[in-house]
Amino acid sequence: MRTLLEERYRFLLRMLPAGYRARREEEMVATYLEGMTGTEEEGLGRPRWSEARGIAGLAVRVRLGGTGAPARSLARGETVRLVALLGVAAQVAISLHGAARALLPGRSGSPVWTLTWPDVLLTLGWTAAFILLIAGFARPARVLVLAVAAAQVLASLDAERLTALLSGSEAVIWASWTALMVVPAVALATGFHRDAPHPGHRWLAVPPAGAALLALHGLLPSLGSVYEVYSFALLIGGLTWLTVTRRAAEPGPGKRGRYARWAAAWSGPQVPLALFALAVPTLGAWLPLLAAYWASVPFVMPYLVVETAGAVALALTAPALLAAGVRALRRLPAPEQLPTAATPA
Repeated sequence: MRTLLEERYRFLLRMLPAGYRARREEEMVATYLEGMTGTEEEGLGRPRWSEARGIAGLAVRVRLGGTGAPARSLARGETVRLVALLGVAAQVAISLHGAARALLPGRSGSPVWTLTWPDVLLTLGWTAAFILLIAGFARPARVLVLAVAAAQVLASLDAERLTALLSGSEAVIWASWTALMVVPAVALATGFHRDAPHPGHRWLAVPPAGAALLALHGLLPSLGSVYEVYSFALLIGGLTWLTVTRRAAEPGPGKRGRYARWAAAWSGPQVPLALFALAVPTLGAWLPLLAAYWASVPFVMPYLVVETAGAVALALTAPALLAAGVRALRRLPAPEQLPTAATPA
């Protein structure tokens, strides 16, 4: 007959994939029970917190594989890490662009925005978390990015916003805006565990490029929303993957060289799945705003038509990205080997 302690260990082990449990559950339970012999926790029937954290960390590393992981596990991990890199880099770009608009004079000769101390701290927080991650300090980056995302969400909940949320008028827009920060932050905290590969220093060029794109966008006739840049960037990335990158990576005569190797590296399921994960909250925030713009303008503006067409195109492209990513993931071989150490991530 199983004891209460054994039942609780088996309950914790349910965080692991079924295939892993089938091979390792009995061995792990026996090891845990042996280590509990004669302790206070054995009498209480309660596993140690360190063991619970270790099993949770092992579950994350098994499901979101890193270096040396099976193909499917590695693809899931690469998807989560790509969401983190793209999402956090976008937040850094938005913060840098906002700081530049507050410090540099606009067309009228005065700054466009007023920079407050919370804005400064959030800008520094997003930037520091991204740099720490690229520099190889994943643990402090995980802690910092979660703190910054939580602080920015809480800072947005003023009395006016709470009233609008309770009435339901802005619930979808605010939830989508929140997801664009929280999802990449959680992805960074879970995907960049101790077995995750280093993202590479080339990612340092992404936030400045994004800030420059936002600055260029500000010079064009538009509605002035960051979701415009989000939606068109995701649309271009998705269409590029569907029409160019995936086909270039397919084997065939004459498909050699540096570009073919680059296409092969980015033709896996992580790209379409990551783009889809970011496209959903972007559309959730942008489509209601576009509908409100259409209801408020007295006449049709050309750039509003272009932006609406881009949003609709992204809404049509996102399901194609999801379907292509799922098919590519299912084509990968099933797991053959998995990590074994149940230590914190």
